[in-house]
Amino acid sequence: MAREELTRLTGNGNGTCGEDDCPNVYRTASGSIVVQGDVSDAFTPPQGKGSWRSPRAFSGRPFVLLDGDEWRAMLRGFRSEAWRLETLPQYLVPQEAEELEAFRAGRRVDPHAYSSAYTEDLKRLRGEGRSKGRVHVLTRPLSEYLRFEFSRYYAPHVLAGEDVRILDVTERDNPLPDVEDFWMFDRSTVVLMHYAGDGTQISRELYEGDLAPFIEWQRIAVAESVPFLEYAERVTE
Repeated sequence: MAREELTRLTGNGNGTCGEDDCPNVYRTASGSIVVQGDVSDAFTPPQGKGSWRSPRAFSGRPFVLLDGDEWRAMLRGFRSEAWRLETLPQYLVPQEAEELEAFRAGRRVDPHAYSSAYTEDLKRLRGEGRSKGRVHVLTRPLSEYLRFEFSRYYAPHVLAGEDVRILDVTERDNPLPDVEDFWMFDRSTVVLMHYAGDGTQISRELYEGDLAPFIEWQRIAVAESVPFLEYAERVTE
C-alpha cells in the first residue's frame, strides 16, 4: 500500500523514521490503522504479520486520544466499575525493566505482604463499593512476560481486591476472535488500547461508537474465563 493511500494521524509529516517521524500512525481507506516505526526484535509476530492494525470496528471515527491528566482522571473517576480486556502475550513498559530483570534473577514479591499505590487504591475502591476487573486472553506455553505479570501484578492485585480472570484458548476456539485490548468504564465509556506488534503502547483512543459489542465481549470474556488464583494453581508452564 502506497503512503499516498493513507491518512496521517500523527508525526511531523516527512514520513522518514531517521528524521524523527516514528512511530507514525495512519488510517487506511477502509478505516483500519497502520503503524510505521522501527522493527523490534523483542517479539516475533506470527507468520505473515508485520505491522499492527486495529479492526475497522475499532476505527472509522475521528480520534480522541487520551493521555496524561485526562487518562488518569478516567482511571480514577468511574462510578462503579472499570474493566479491562487484555489479549497480548507481552506488554513492553519501560518502567518495568528493573522489575523484569529482578524476576529473571529469581526474585519474587510476597503477594500477601506486597503493598503499592495500586494495591492501596484497589482496597480503597473496594471500601467505596467500586470495582476493577480484567480478563487476559492467552495461550500456553506462557510467555516470560505473562509469568512475570502473574507473579508481580496479578497475585498481589487479586489479594487487594481486583477481579483478575484468565481465558486460556490453547485447546479451544477463541470466543473473542479479532477483539483487541480495551478498557470499559461503567459500561458507558470505552477506551481502545492500541499497541505495536511487540507490545509497545501507541495510543489510547476514546471510542465514540456503539458500546453494545463491548458489553457483550465483556459478558463472554467473564463467562468463559476462570479466576486467576484458580488458573495459577493448575498451570505452571
